[in-house]
Amino acid sequence: MQKNNLLKTAIIIVLLFCIPLFNFAQTASDTSIRRQSMIFEQFVEGKVLLKSGAISEAPLNYLSTDQSILFTKEGVMYTLTELNSIDTIYISGRRFVPINNLVYEVVYDSGKVALVVTYNSRLKPLIATVDHTGSSKQSINVVSNTVSDVYLTRLYKGNYAVEIVKHYWLKNYTKVSRANRLKDFLNTFKESSHPAIINFEKTNHINYSVESDMIKLLKFCNSN
Repeated sequence: MQKNNLLKTAIIIVLLFCIPLFNFAQTASDTSIRRQSMIFEQFVEGKVLLKSGAISEAPLNYLSTDQSILFTKEGVMYTLTELNSIDTIYISGRRFVPINNLVYEVVYDSGKVALVVTYNSRLKPLIATVDHTGSSKQSINVVSNTVSDVYLTRLYKGNYAVEIVKHYWLKNYTKVSRANRLKDFLNTFKESSHPAIINFEKTNHINYSVESDMIKLLKFCNSN
């Protein structure tokens, strides 16, 4: 009897690890604007690590319209669901984690507080330009040097482009808060460290739209 129970338990465990993660999914509409709102140019072979330790593989992409993960199977596009069962998602050497039903990219996590990113998309009118012949045309080069939080811009039908924008967040265990300004960092770290953080931020001229600056500030904050 005991052997039979052990055998049944072993079979159940094996079956649980063999169930494809991508059974937990729903079909996603495949439209032009959705395609333009994905952060990778095409679906990339990736891996999904479950909290159980099981791993599933499929072509993956990140959809900036709702911060979800898409995958394809037999030519059909699906949205990855059951995010509470997922530990980490790997796409093209980059790491993503689900938090409160949204998916964030991890850009720095060597410390108590991590820096994570979400992506949003927006439609933006194309800029009219005139070339050297005097002909007017539409340009998709709308990512000016003054807009450093823009990840990329893609041509969309009509006189618009899809612009994908980065948003930075501080992740402290399961709590996520904005990382837009000095006050956001001060609210995350203990009050006794505030004078040192303020001085570091001022001395290093931290730009909150530049990822390397954000990481530099967070490294200092984590060490104090």
